Amino acid sequence: MQHKQRLVDIYRKRLQRATALRVSQHDTPRTKTRKFLSHATSAMIRKSLVFHNALVDQVKAKYKETHEERQKQAFSRLFTGKIITKYRLKKTVQKDIGISKKRWRKDVISGNSFVRKTYQSVTARVGKRVEEFFVREDVSRMTSGKKQTLTRAKNKQQKRFLNDTISNLHMKFLAENTDIKLSYRTFCRLKPFWVVWPTTAEERNIKKPGGQSE
Repeated sequence: MQHKQRLVDIYRKRLQRATALRVSQHDTPRTKTRKFLSHATSAMIRKSLVFHNALVDQVKAKYKETHEERQKQAFSRLFTGKIITKYRLKKTVQKDIGISKKRWRKDVISGNSFVRKTYQSVTARVGKRVEEFFVREDVSRMTSGKKQTLTRAKNKQQKRFLNDTISNLHMKFLAENTDIKLSYRTFCRLKPFWVVWPTTAEERNIKKPGGQSE
């Protein structure tokens, strides 16, 4: 009789534990943890901790092996969201997974929003500097004739004649702007449309008596 009562008590306890551990999808991480600890045995706690440590080590190893930026960004999406921030686990993630502070700041602003680098075209990045270079007096000279103009997209500009070949000017520009990598082809494309190489007739028109240029 005592043996049967002992079995009943054992199964009743197991049922209580199973019911207590049944978590709702709306339960918070703290609630889930509280329910687990209130009825968990030492064996269950040990198994949960082993699973946690194994999972962390596996993710950390995969993250360390990853060299492609897109894959690293995918890891960041997993570990730098609202829940981690809410429960103040940012430093734990940085330490256990190996996600650096720099990447955290770069990849995440708030919530699950994942920050991507905003792409800027070459024109947006260096177009203004190229234009300013071409209209310098040591690079080109403005024509004096009122009719010596060029118009594009309703933008009318006085012509300027180049003082040197574009090839030489490209090298000069790169020498003066060491922070910029710009191909010759792109340099030509960014040249202002009103800065041109003078034709033979135009060269004759800007000559003064005695063979001197303006």
